[in-house]
Amino acid sequence: MNYPESQRRFVITGMGVMAPNGQSLAAFWESIRSAHSAAGPMTRFPAEDSPVSAASERRL
Repeated sequence: MNYPESQRRFVITGMGVMAPNGQSLAAFWESIRSAHSAAGPMTRFPAEDSPVSAASERRL
């Protein structure tokens, strides 16, 4: 749907970070400042048949 610009609306429901290198803003920012990479060997599924072997997975 194309609404006129004066009728476009949006809602911010929250702000935060859910990333492989930090699950809070403080942890995420610290990992960026310290140049910590979250990339590593894939562990969520077998990667033998995948063309890549490294990824950034969010760890729980």
